[in-house]
Amino acid sequence: MTFYSVGHYKDHMKSSKICRSNNPFTCNFCDYIGFDPNGLNQHLVKNPSCAFHYEELKVTTGLLPKFGKQSDIASKVHKNITSYTYPRYSADGVQDTVQLNLHDETVEKQQYLHKGYMTQSKNNNDLTTTFQIKRLLARLPSNDTNIDNNDENTLNCDDSDSEEEDIMQQLNPVLQSHNDIRADQEELSKRFSQLKLTKNNEMQLDLFHLLKASNAPLILFDRITNWVQRHEGTIISNGLLGLSNRDKFISDMNSILYKDCTTMKPIINTVHLSSGRKTNVITFSFKEMILRMVSNKSLFTSKNLLLSPENPCADPPESEYYSDVNSGTWFKEAKLKECTKPNHILMPFCHFIDGLNVDKYGKLTVEAVMSCCLWFNRNARNRSSTWFVQGFIEDQNIFRDQDSYVRNERAQDYHISIQCVH
Repeated sequence: MTFYSVGHYKDHMKSSKICRSNNPFTCNFCDYIGFDPNGLNQHLVKNPSCAFHYEELKVTTGLLPKFGKQSDIASKVHKNITSYTYPRYSADGVQDTVQLNLHDETVEKQQYLHKGYMTQSKNNNDLTTTFQIKRLLARLPSNDTNIDNNDENTLNCDDSDSEEEDIMQQLNPVLQSHNDIRADQEELSKRFSQLKLTKNNEMQLDLFHLLKASNAPLILFDRITNWVQRHEGTIISNGLLGLSNRDKFISDMNSILYKDCTTMKPIINTVHLSSGRKTNVITFSFKEMILRMVSNKSLFTSKNLLLSPENPCADPPESEYYSDVNSGTWFKEAKLKECTKPNHILMPFCHFIDGLNVDKYGKLTVEAVMSCCLWFNRNARNRSSTWFVQGFIEDQNIFRDQDSYVRNERAQDYHISIQCVH
C-alpha cells in the first residue's frame, strides 16, 4: 500500500488493528506510531510510563532480580526472605520507589506437598533438585526486549552472557542427575514382570476392550456386569451352549411370539406414492389391539367405560347437555346408520399423530399414529394405557429430490401414507 503523507500513514495505522500490531515501531501502551527504532526510543525517553511498561514485560515468575535492585539489609532478617526495590511511575510521570519482600516457602512446605508420595530421603533429594533447577533457569536473562536506546544494553549483554555460561555450568550436572531414569526403568520392568491378573481381571479387561472398540456407552460395562450377576444361576445350571447370535435370537423369538394368528406380527408395507416416490409404512394388527383392550381386566371396567354393563347395545341416556363423546348427535346418527341389527355395537376410535425421534441425536424421525377406543370415558382416555400404536410413517424430509418436492405433492403423499395405516 502506498502512503501519500505522514498523516495518511498514521490514519491508516489507527484504523487498521492488523497493520498496527505488525508495525514493530508502534508503542503498545499509547497512541504513538513510529517509523524507525530511533523514533520509538525517543518516545520512550520522553514518556517514562511507557518505558516502565516495556520493562515490565520482561518480568515473569522467577525473573525479578533483573528488574529491581536487591537489598542486602532485609535479607539478614530471615534466610528465606529477600527484599527488592523497584522504581514506580505514576500516570503523570512522577517516580518513586517501592519495596517488595519475597518469602520463599518452598523448602518449608516440601513435607506437606509430597507427604505419602515418596520416602523421606527420596522426597528431599528430588524436591531439592527440582527447586535448584527452577532457580537456575529463572536466573537466565531474557532476550525478548523491544528497547535498544543506549550503549548500556551492550554492556549488559556481555555481562549476561558470562552469567549465562556460569549458570549452564551449574545446571548441566544437575540435569544429568535429575534425568537419569535407569533406576526407575529397572524398577518398573521388575514390577511388570511379576504382575499377575486373576481370571476376573482378564474377563473384565476383555469386556472393556470389546466395548471400547465398539464405541459403546460407558454405562454399558456396568449393565453387562449386573446382567451376568443376575443370571449367574442360569449360566451355572444350563451352561452357555444355548446362547446364539442376535439374528438367530430374533428369529427364534418371532417364531415363538407370532406362531398363531392371535398376535399378529407388525408388517412393513411398501407404498408407491403419487409423486413417483416409494416409502415404507409400518402397521400393527388392529385385531390384536382390540383383543388386548377387552382382555385387560384392570382397564376394561365399568368405571372407565361409557357402555352400560347391563345392556352394552343400548342407546346412551338422554340429556340436555353435551358431556362425553356419546352425547352428541353424530353418535346417534352413526349408530342409526351402522348398527342395523339389535346386537350391533358402535365402536368409534379417535386418532393422534405426533413426531418421534428414533436416534440418539434426533436427526431421524418418524410419525407415530396412535389410536384410542371411544368406549372409554374422558378420565380413562387421559391415561396412556388406553392408547395403542397403530403404525409409523416415514419422515418426508428424507425423501429423494427435496428441491423438486412441492407442497401439493407432499400433502397428497402424506394422505396416501395415512390411508395405508387405516
